[in-house]
Amino acid sequence: MSYAWQTYCKARLLAAGEQEDAEPEYMRYIVDLLATPEFKSLEVIPHHIPTTLLTHVRCVSYVAYSLCRRYGGDSKIAARGGLLHDLYYYDWHDFSDKSHRWHGVLHPSRALKNACLLLGEVDKRTADCIHRHMFPFTPIPPIYRESIMVSLSDKICANFDVLIARFSSVRRRFEHDTELHFN
Repeated sequence: MSYAWQTYCKARLLAAGEQEDAEPEYMRYIVDLLATPEFKSLEVIPHHIPTTLLTHVRCVSYVAYSLCRRYGGDSKIAARGGLLHDLYYYDWHDFSDKSHRWHGVLHPSRALKNACLLLGEVDKRTADCIHRHMFPFTPIPPIYRESIMVSLSDKICANFDVLIARFSSVRRRFEHDTELHFN
């Protein structure tokens, strides 16, 4: 099992509330954010069907945390930046709302604004994780190791989310691997 797949599978279990006691350091980094009404509200917002926005940001957060632990970087900043990277409160699939038309380009700025409203102040590395995670779709690349890990983790998780949703063979492998390796 590849490292990316294994980490994604574990991230999905953590996002579902399973195995949290197996990752106490990671959970210490994010538990305050998860307790807020802002994050609880993400549970009902669809993201990559059938994944909710909360599941997605939790997955990105854990994968980024794991990549920093393995390859270097501040794993706390990666965990928190990953959780905050898509902090917006709307269903971007609702095309009747014209403000969603440029979601792919505009949501990093919206997420950064919401993170600042939630936390008061956001350090420059966490801000870079949030604001630059859509590279290369947006033109300015991330500059810190942690923000590169968040951007990469976002692509890993989004791709696996879509593959699991669209292909029964990938979904069966996901179910098999999570049962076999993590339960």
